[in-house]
Amino acid sequence: MRKLIRRHRLTTMLGGAVITGSCALTGCSSGGSTAGAPASSSATQSISASPTPTAKNVTVSPESVSDTELGYIVTEVTPEMTDEKLPILKASVAYDQAFWRLNITGKSADNPDSLAIDKARDDLIENPEFPRRVHRTAPIKVSIDIVEFEANKRDLAQVTTCLDLNESKAVNTKGEDVTMSTDIGKYRVETTLVLNDDKKWVVKQQRTADAGGRQSWWVGVSEPF
Repeated sequence: MRKLIRRHRLTTMLGGAVITGSCALTGCSSGGSTAGAPASSSATQSISASPTPTAKNVTVSPESVSDTELGYIVTEVTPEMTDEKLPILKASVAYDQAFWRLNITGKSADNPDSLAIDKARDDLIENPEFPRRVHRTAPIKVSIDIVEFEANKRDLAQVTTCLDLNESKAVNTKGEDVTMSTDIGKYRVETTLVLNDDKKWVVKQQRTADAGGRQSWWVGVSEPF
């Protein structure tokens, strides 16, 4: 029998999936490569922190991966970046920006197949049968905390970010502010990416996690665990 856990929900529908969590993560914006909620032990063991011997360190400025016109603001990027991880970071940010463009402006991604697969791809496209009744407003602030390969693999990776919605409002089709207390806060987001047949990184799924590191909702499967 599944154990039922009472959760607060962000009431805004985001790409067909609701971002949920037991609480906002007050510590996930602490900066650097430290996430606000600790990863589970299994997740920690499956992620490799060591770059290959040929990898070169690179510096990525927050401004270079922000979209000020959209209002997608990257506040910090982990200093533990290498040239090998850079395409992963760029692919994750491209997906995230397309995701929020849809939820802010209602504009679907022009090239969803180049950004994601499976349900994550569908979350970049407006469904005409179920149009969004609520949109978000900018700014959407993101701190990029971890970019890592899965251990012993170079075709599977994970990006961990802190999503800050404290300055973003929920607005209905009439332009009215319908923001609730559960629509704001800071949430730890984990994005899983894979290499496609063209050897390009694409998003497979996203999830948020509560303060205990327990998964709350996967954007990429039909229901929460």
